[in-house]
Amino acid sequence: PKFLEADTYTLFEALMDCVSDWYRTGHQTRSAVNKNVSGSQPWSRPRNEPNGSIIVERLSHIQDSLLKRHDRDLYCRLEKLEIYPQLYGIRWLRLLFGREFHFVDTLT
Repeated sequence: PKFLEADTYTLFEALMDCVSDWYRTGHQTRSAVNKNVSGSQPWSRPRNEPNGSIIVERLSHIQDSLLKRHDRDLYCRLEKLEIYPQLYGIRWLRLLFGREFHFVDTLT
């Protein structure tokens, strides 16, 4: 109990070190990002238009490699409906974190 706050912070910091790259989009400046936004398509497939986001690249790998190998029907259905991994994958990751806490605590 004496070091509970420090230990909690240390664990949180370690967790954030592991997942912080998921929220980074490269080392572009704000003006470079604004130039790219006008020519990009917001719902395009990451494999067609790389954006530098590690989380989108990893989610694409899950759909394009793992899902394609293990559940071909679901993969084909998602592709046919143009449901890309960045539309559902980030929500799945949030759900994984939500399971670690009491339901009421995840709502606040």
